[in-house]
Amino acid sequence: MNEDLVNKVARAIQEGQNMSTFHAHPAQAEYVLAIISEEKPVGSNKVKLSDMQKEIYNWSTHNFGRPQIRFHVNSFLGVVEEVGELAHCILKASQGIRGSFSEHVDKAADAIGDIIVYLLDFTEGNKDIFKVDVDYILARVWARVKQRDWTTDSSKGGEADGERVLEDPSV
Repeated sequence: MNEDLVNKVARAIQEGQNMSTFHAHPAQAEYVLAIISEEKPVGSNKVKLSDMQKEIYNWSTHNFGRPQIRFHVNSFLGVVEEVGELAHCILKASQGIRGSFSEHVDKAADAIGDIIVYLLDFTEGNKDIFKVDVDYILARVWARVKQRDWTTDSSKGGEADGERVLEDPSV
């Protein structure tokens, strides 16, 4: 949710306006309301992803066992499955069939959550390969990605020779 929309929705909530004016999903409105009232959003744990990834991995290992190949592949296949479900929700919502827009948005939000759970399980299950936790991976990649400017340089996004330079985000 972009910052402009958050601010507009926050003002609308404070003024008692109808959220449909902003095409905001009820969960977005609830989230913004929690932000402006400085309360925790419903269902929010405010935990670090790296803490959650170990918990998810332990749960997954307990339920599905340890993988027999080098990569923890079951989690990866779970990501692929959920991306397909997300694509299905987006397609059906855009076509206006097989359910209401709101139903498709709710199912899409669930698929996004499932994708995150599977990715955290995948990173923890392959920690011996990646050698870093998910917070570090995300910070490192975001530090690189946020420097790209595709509107200024549509061929490389501003990267030297299209090179991917990985830098420590704590520097």
